[in-house]
Amino acid sequence: MTMVMLENLASMKLLNKLGFSEEGILKEYGFWKGKFHDLRIFSLLKKDYK
Repeated sequence: MTMVMLENLASMKLLNKLGFSEEGILKEYGFWKGKFHDLRIFSLLKKDYK
């Protein structure tokens, strides 16, 4: 499992290319630089690894 900021389109594109599946969004899960941030979760199950 890995988490990516919603604005990080390049990372999301790479994870999809590598076979990761999007699982959902964690609202206000991360906190840095004085702000809460939503994070998108991606996972890659061992059985789905190519």
